[in-house]
Amino acid sequence: MHLEKTRIGQFFLFIGLISLTIFFTTDHALDPGVEYLFIGLLLSLIGISLIWRNRQVPQESKRFRILRWKQSKADRKASKEQ
Repeated sequence: MHLEKTRIGQFFLFIGLISLTIFFTTDHALDPGVEYLFIGLLLSLIGISLIWRNRQVPQESKRFRILRWKQSKADRKASKEQ
């Protein structure tokens, strides 16, 4: 289910960025379409929130496991001293 929400969030973000591009283009032409600004900001915020809420937590890397082991050993030693 979260995959669909993430894809919908990407769609809203994409459409929001297109709307913001249209706003900045019309602003440069000295005839700003303010509705594009509000639509773009709203859709971008909705898209970012949908993507952010449904992101997957990355798996723990095993790259520096020896350093983590030494660090946890030092933490255990420090907690025993207290």
